[in-house]
Amino acid sequence: MALAGSQALWAGTINFASSTNGSDVYVVDNSSPDFSNPANIPSFAGATAATSDYSGGGWLITIPGATAIDLPGGQGGSWVETTFTLPSDFKDASLSGLLSVDDWGCAFLNGNAIGCANVPYVYGSGQFGTLVSASSSQFVAGVNTLVFSDNNAGGGPEGMIFGGTVNYVTPEPGTLLLLGSGLVGLAGMVRRKIKVQG
Repeated sequence: MALAGSQALWAGTINFASSTNGSDVYVVDNSSPDFSNPANIPSFAGATAATSDYSGGGWLITIPGATAIDLPGGQGGSWVETTFTLPSDFKDASLSGLLSVDDWGCAFLNGNAIGCANVPYVYGSGQFGTLVSASSSQFVAGVNTLVFSDNNAGGGPEGMIFGGTVNYVTPEPGTLLLLGSGLVGLAGMVRRKIKVQG
């Protein structure tokens, strides 16, 4: 909990990570668009669930809780989408994380570019690009969308791994304020009682 002026704020954390449990979905784009341009992000209506591990080789660097996603190989590339939900009354938020792709790609929050893995994946090297922290204005109350691109211009195996944390603050729930006030009052009563008995 932190204080901002006279308003008490409650801190929250959301973790996100690439997964093969069907929560991440992908679309293939063999037209080889600019995978760093948010204007080229396709619609994910009817997208396919990511359900298998990356088969192109091992990542020497891993992200806790993340599973490398296997994507269809071939000329072009793919886009992967995952979501997270912020409370309707959130006041501030930030995002940090890591992305590694075979060959290279970028990350987008609600259609805004937030960072790229600019160094192409080298087989077995597990090189990472750092996602740039997003500004508060790029988050929305409710469902937020993270999209990751993978340019697979070289053909062959295609995959990615990503993960990170969203930190946010909301006004402290009124019940906690009441509980805190009650505990302070109770502590004061106990102190007075001890003084009277002492």
